[in-house]
Amino acid sequence: MDDNSKRYDNLENTLQRIHEKYISLSDKEMKRNNVILKKVLNHMVQEMQEKSKLFKSLFREIFFGGSYYDGLKVGSPNEYDIDLLLRFPDTAKPVVETSEKPGYVRVYLQDSIDFETLCEEGKKRYVNNEKVIKWIQSVVQLVLNDFEYSDSWYMINPICGEDLKMKTTRAGPAFTLHLRGTIDTNPVDMDIDLVTCFKFGADMWPNGFKENPCSEAYLGDFFVVPKPPKVDSYKGRYWRLSFQQQERNLIIGKERFKSAIRFLKKMRTVLDHKKISSYYIKTVALWETEEKHDWDSYSLSYTFMLVTYLCYYVVM
Repeated sequence: MDDNSKRYDNLENTLQRIHEKYISLSDKEMKRNNVILKKVLNHMVQEMQEKSKLFKSLFREIFFGGSYYDGLKVGSPNEYDIDLLLRFPDTAKPVVETSEKPGYVRVYLQDSIDFETLCEEGKKRYVNNEKVIKWIQSVVQLVLNDFEYSDSWYMINPICGEDLKMKTTRAGPAFTLHLRGTIDTNPVDMDIDLVTCFKFGADMWPNGFKENPCSEAYLGDFFVVPKPPKVDSYKGRYWRLSFQQQERNLIIGKERFKSAIRFLKKMRTVLDHKKISSYYIKTVALWETEEKHDWDSYSLSYTFMLVTYLCYYVVM
């Protein structure tokens, strides 16, 4: 154990009370929203497969991502990041190509005959993220067209059997489903971000990037997300790498560590530090998991101060 691990023990009880009262999520609301979420997602994905042969051929699974499923969510459990994981068949001979932009790759198909609508024209058939986003939006819209539409809202009560409605917006790579209404007279206010990602195996781990920190076979896969860099001269050719499975594995079971991150996010919001995103806090904190800390032996107060110091050091 670190010699300084007892230094902040006088803060322990106070931090525990603050976490329980202001940061932890409502179990009742989480359970109710999870039921709604699964009903909506199951319906949407099933209908998308029925309405699009291309989607059915590529779709593999839903990945429940983001802060809520990482155990890092602060506030109400009403925002959900959902990845629709697609995978090209081996016959398409996909290639993940390292780009000159850090954190981004390009993907092209050596045999694109069945997927030309998603690719650029040219000698190399690069998978274009703009084409993919427009295509997935069109498939989602086909599903929505089956619902009654009134005053910018789709009446989705047939899915949940309750008074619910939904509207959609587009923000970056996400197609957001905004759910509003009531369940058992209780208000429902949920946003579901659907992001289409392609999934690749360990044998295609991008060259030049850090080796996979996880040894488990099922954690060998990685994703690419259709979120281009701010300057994209190729207009859709770049895909951002995503190692969400590996990141989640690094913090699984580290409950005090996750609580410390939630504290930092809450402080960021209260102090109105808008420039410090949740992603930055999580990423910086993850660096500390590479150190050989005995996280289970640390108090919440010491873990909080350790992670806070690291984030402060990096930002400053």
